[in-house]
Amino acid sequence: MCGQCGTRPAISDSALCGECFRASIIAPPETDANGRYILEGHEAVPCVDLLTWGRWLEDHRAECGVAHEQFGDYEVSTIFIGLDMNLWRLRDGDNAPPMLFETMVFSGFDRAGGIQACARCSTWTQAEIQHERLARQFRLAAVS
Repeated sequence: MCGQCGTRPAISDSALCGECFRASIIAPPETDANGRYILEGHEAVPCVDLLTWGRWLEDHRAECGVAHEQFGDYEVSTIFIGLDMNLWRLRDGDNAPPMLFETMVFSGFDRAGGIQACARCSTWTQAEIQHERLARQFRLAAVS
């Protein structure tokens, strides 16, 4: 039986039932997840438990990729980073949305030319739009 609610069978490798286990790793809005997030489908949700968060990122690496393409000397990559990178929000404590997706543009063979651009956003849909905008910009640069 579940070690928390005592009413449902525990799931394997856990003393908790599925419902209590999920509640223990997904942060309610008032709980501090220290900027850690995981994806449920394309939706980012806070994750309280550090080990669960780290394992999720390892086990779901392929699901974190939003878009990737190469053309000319440029490589454009957009990923879910799982950590809130909105440093202004963390410093000022305002209610701005977390920055959880990142698009980077690299240049040169094996990225030897360095990072040409970096942009961050909050949602999967925004990440797709952001990727296309930067890819279009550097696709034009590649042909000029």
